[in-house]
Amino acid sequence: MLERQIGYKNNKDLISEYLKDVKKIFDMNNITFFLFFGTLLGAIRDNDFISYDNDVDIAIFGRDVDKTILLDRQFSEMGYRVCTGNRLISSNRRSNYYIMKPEQNKYIKIDIHTLFLFRNARWYVKRCIENNNIYECAIPYPKKFFITLEQINFNEDKYNVPRNSIGLLNYSWGIDLWKIKNEHGQYGNDMLALHFLPGEFKDEENGEKI
Repeated sequence: MLERQIGYKNNKDLISEYLKDVKKIFDMNNITFFLFFGTLLGAIRDNDFISYDNDVDIAIFGRDVDKTILLDRQFSEMGYRVCTGNRLISSNRRSNYYIMKPEQNKYIKIDIHTLFLFRNARWYVKRCIENNNIYECAIPYPKKFFITLEQINFNEDKYNVPRNSIGLLNYSWGIDLWKIKNEHGQYGNDMLALHFLPGEFKDEENGEKI
């Protein structure tokens, strides 16, 4: 039977448990992560998961992306599947991936995004396809939003978020638009994505092409 993705509605306890599992493994391995995208929005605006969202979003920095490969076995031992979302063209390094745990032919997905440092910005890099051409597609976020993280109370624990989370939400959705609950909301800066040729993009934290 095919598995289908389920959202937060009526599944909050499961989602809460899975995020705690991720936090436990990342903390044990000294990998810094923080809430991102819709999960950050829900934590700041509602102090809760967004009921109409359908996944959990967290982010790590590029310096830690290779370390996360070593966690795959630990996740597997806890019943999770590790699924590679994007591998970068030039290096085949993992840029964004997700974990999931099937529950009675359904699953909840936790997306783990990577933000690389390049040209004084943090870039969310993914593989894109257009007219049968594959290229790197990256969305820039000002580095200032990620220089310092702070902890907030969320999901019965303390989680890292960017210190200027409100500034990041204004940047992502538009000034104060993130305060409006909208089941069809989009990230305002998706239209600012830039294309990169293979090998052109370089992670300045470790000097490697990504």
